[in-house]
Amino acid sequence: MSLAAVREGAGLTAAALAKRLGMPLEEVLAVERGLKPPRLCEAQKWANALGLTFEEFGRHFYGVSDQEPD
Repeated sequence: MSLAAVREGAGLTAAALAKRLGMPLEEVLAVERGLKPPRLCEAQKWANALGLTFEEFGRHFYGVSDQEPD
């Protein structure tokens, strides 16, 4: 699922998300468009703004899984 889809599912515009994150709209749009990844050091901030847990955010955007490897 894309970041834009998660944002829209949370009922947020890109501008509203940018305001919640305290970052420029252009930066949020660049992340949404895949031009730059969300910085890992800001992952909790993004998760909170989108109404996700840190783990959910990690699974969606970094391919992080809480399952043990085979």
